[in-house]
Amino acid sequence: GWAIGIQMVFFLLILMLYGMAIYRARRYRLSRTLWRGIRGTLTGSSGSFSMLYFGAMLLRSMTMGWSTPAMNLNIQQRMIGDMTFGDKSFKFSGRAGPLYKTYAICWFLTPVIMLLAGALIAAVVGGTVAGFGGGFDDEAMKEMFKSAGGVAAIVFATVAVIVAYGVLWTLYTVREMQIFAEYTSFDNANFQLEATVPSLIALWLGNIAIFIYTLGIGQPYIVQRTVRYLCARLSVLGTVNVAAIQQSTAALDKRGEGLVDAFDIDAF
Repeated sequence: GWAIGIQMVFFLLILMLYGMAIYRARRYRLSRTLWRGIRGTLTGSSGSFSMLYFGAMLLRSMTMGWSTPAMNLNIQQRMIGDMTFGDKSFKFSGRAGPLYKTYAICWFLTPVIMLLAGALIAAVVGGTVAGFGGGFDDEAMKEMFKSAGGVAAIVFATVAVIVAYGVLWTLYTVREMQIFAEYTSFDNANFQLEATVPSLIALWLGNIAIFIYTLGIGQPYIVQRTVRYLCARLSVLGTVNVAAIQQSTAALDKRGEGLVDAFDIDAF
């Protein structure tokens, strides 16, 4: 009993530190990103952000995911609101309401996909087993798994389910990215992100392929592809009085890399 308790405490501690790692990773990267000699930073507390992040994860599980749009918005609002370029702050303002229509569609279609997935896998297994002599007895099942065709059929059905689930929730991810970009402003400039479901899926598939075929060595290239994707589709609407921006007086954070490496977190 006590061993399980220690494991639970350790697990909760890891979850709490994860939000801190995300915040410090962003702050570390921003403090070392310069434009015309001016650098960015995060001015808030990584500890309070970590508590917000931890609370959001707990609330998601308690609400069966329905708090996700609202909590993601709160997390983004805290992160963007703490960002500065030089001595000028970014702003983030908006409601979670516009996200819930897409989220509801994805949420209600998820069990439908799971039911169809179960039916598909059962049909594939049933059809394949039938080819080996009939019912779901031990011998027929063993023969199926010894067959390359039987294994391929199961793999195909499983991959089809994963792809359908991924495409469905990419709809929400794209909508959230677009809304959050629109809610962000800097000086007199607003932002617009032209992300699409096909382009985001292509990005993810490419990143997964790079990671697998390079055994993880290609991770820097994955980061580069992700940043390039965001920059290519992000538009700035309005103007920024660059001449009025002064250098940030915030101290450089030298503690960001430890947690970043431990949790394998990237700033993006």
